[in-house]
Amino acid sequence: MMKFQTLIPATLVVLLFSGYLSAAKTAKNIGIFNVVKFNNDPCDGDNSKNGTCYTEDECSNKGGKAEGSCAEGYGVCCVFSLGCGDSISENGTYFESSASVVGQCNLRVCPCNENICQLRLDFMNFVIAGPSTVTTSVGATTAGEAVGAAKDVIDVSRCIDDQFSVTSPGNAAPPVICGTNTGDHMYVNVETGSTCNSLTFSLSSTSTVQRSWAIKITQYSCDYINKAPEGCLQWFFGSTTGTIQSFNWANKQHLADQNQNICIRRESGQCQICYTQSSDDDFKISGMAAMAVIDCGYGTDGMATDYDQLIIPAPSKSADGANIANDNGFCGALLGSAAGAADATICSKRLPFMVRFVTDGFEFDMEGKAGVAGMDNHQGFSVDYKLNSC
Repeated sequence: MMKFQTLIPATLVVLLFSGYLSAAKTAKNIGIFNVVKFNNDPCDGDNSKNGTCYTEDECSNKGGKAEGSCAEGYGVCCVFSLGCGDSISENGTYFESSASVVGQCNLRVCPCNENICQLRLDFMNFVIAGPSTVTTSVGATTAGEAVGAAKDVIDVSRCIDDQFSVTSPGNAAPPVICGTNTGDHMYVNVETGSTCNSLTFSLSSTSTVQRSWAIKITQYSCDYINKAPEGCLQWFFGSTTGTIQSFNWANKQHLADQNQNICIRRESGQCQICYTQSSDDDFKISGMAAMAVIDCGYGTDGMATDYDQLIIPAPSKSADGANIANDNGFCGALLGSAAGAADATICSKRLPFMVRFVTDGFEFDMEGKAGVAGMDNHQGFSVDYKLNSC
C-alpha cells in the first residue's frame, strides 16, 4: 500500500489520569497531567484506506472519519472521503462518487502546506461513459484541421457524454479522459504556494452507464525523493517488469486528444528497457488493422490517416540491437512490424525510460476499407515492459 509523506505537524495530547494514594488508610484522589506528543503520520485505516493520525476531536473538527487507532492508541486514523462540491487541504484524501450525479461534480484540492509540488491520483475505481462509437461522418480534416480538401472523420474515440478533467494552474493540464480506468493513475503538478487544483467530472444526462469512482489523492512535497520526473503523466517504479496501457483499455477503445507521457524508473543496475505486446490484440493504433508497416503521421500532403502513435525514443530491434529509423512513432496492428522488425518487441537505452502516446481529435472514416473490422484500428495498446541489466 502506497504511503504518503509526513507533511503535517505533530499533535499534543493532554491526558488526565486519576489515581488513588493510600495514607493512613485514607484514600485520597489526585489528578496527574501527562503530556503525550505524536506525529500526524500516515496510518492504515479500515476498508483498505489510508488516513492521518489525529486525536479524535481533531479528526472530527477537520471533517474526517475515525477508522482505527494509531500512536499506540492515543490517536485515531482519520480518513477523509469527499464528494461533489467539497474542498480539502488534507493529504491522503479520497474523492468518491455519490448516487445519480448528473452535470458537474467538482472537488477542489488545495496544498496541505507551501512545499507541495505534485499530486498523485490513483483510480481505485473509475467507471463513467466511454468515448463515442458513432461511425457517421461528422466532417473532414486535412493534417488534423477542418479546412480544405480533406478526408472524412467520425466521432469515434471522442469523450462526448462523460469527461474527467484536472486543472493544473501554471502547468499543462492532463488530457481529458473517460470510460473505464480502474487501476490507472495520474501525476499532476501543483503550483507552489496556495494555488489549488480542481478535479471535475462532467456527466451527461443521456448516458445509461452506471457511474462510480473512488480516487485516492496523495500530495508530494517538492523534496520528495520519488516524485515523478517533470512532464510525466504516469510514473512506474519498484519493479523491473510491468505493463503500460492507453486509457480506457478495459473497453478496447483509445481516446482522442491524448498526450500520455509514461515514465518508468531505471532501477539499480538496469540499462535497457524492452516493450512487448503479449498477443496480437494488444496493439492496434490507428490506420489499417491488417497493415504491416506504417509511417505514422499525416504525411507531406496532410491526407494520411495514421497520426495516432506510440513514441519510443531511440528504438532498436530486440533481436540484434539494430537501431530503428522511426521519427513518427509506432502505429498499426503490430508493434514490431511497424518498424520492419521481425517480432513484436522494441527496445531502447535512451534515458530516462519513457514512451508517449499521442492522438488527434478524430478518427478517420475507414468504413469498408480492406483489413478493418469494427473498432480494430483504434483499440489502443497494452504493452509489457522489462528492464535489462547493464
